[in-house]
Amino acid sequence: MPAATEYTLDNAWKHARERLALLEALADPGTIRHLETLGVAPGWRCWEAGGGGGSIAAWLCERVGPTGRVIATDVDTRFLAALAYQNLDVRRHDIVAESPPEGGFDLVHARALLGHLPQREIVLDRMVAALRLGGCLLIEEADGISKVTDPGNDARANEVFARVRAAEAAWMTEAGIDQHLGRRVCGALLRRGLVALGAEGRVPVVQGGSELARFYRLSAQQSRARYLGAGVSEQDFDAFLSLHDDPDFVWIQATIFAAWGRRAE
Repeated sequence: MPAATEYTLDNAWKHARERLALLEALADPGTIRHLETLGVAPGWRCWEAGGGGGSIAAWLCERVGPTGRVIATDVDTRFLAALAYQNLDVRRHDIVAESPPEGGFDLVHARALLGHLPQREIVLDRMVAALRLGGCLLIEEADGISKVTDPGNDARANEVFARVRAAEAAWMTEAGIDQHLGRRVCGALLRRGLVALGAEGRVPVVQGGSELARFYRLSAQQSRARYLGAGVSEQDFDAFLSLHDDPDFVWIQATIFAAWGRRAE
């Protein structure tokens, strides 16, 4: 995230590492499947942009081996810095204000990053330019297209959830978060001349009381002030959080879209 911008999910929060671990449990299996399909191999040079908790950076380090190199960047590297790999270079880096790491990458990967950046088009251009000829770009971003509740839930619970979700959409827009970026990532790679394109959407279905529900609960809890600032009452917000603990409540979360392609040789 840009240093001059207040990131909505700051890693300095007391529950940040737990929240990131839950995100990794949700998203890593799909990410790793895509990386394996792209052929990440020993000797590759990789840039993990917005490395967060570091699980994918760690996987890449093990995959590329001692002849490869992984550069993991973030504006807050506290969790990345805890990784102990000889082939890992951790850099505190503002992807908006600073030039990208020196180019020639076999892989550039970013997950849940561009949607938070108003300058996302410029950043995406830089990622493409950092690829070597034939290098792979993998971008993963959420899209609110699938955010609905199970109609079989208690009607009053669904009404509370819908009210809070409406306020959530409002404050995210105000914060400059693109809630519908995921559906556009594949086209963005196409327009930048990448070839061998592919794309996929993964839709999390959530039951209250699950580990997955706890991830979304913590994300909301960390942003409490933003919900209240968007007009949500304390009563509704607390009820919204409680629904994340209710095993009888089911909802569908934002689709995680992945898109990938190669820089033409």
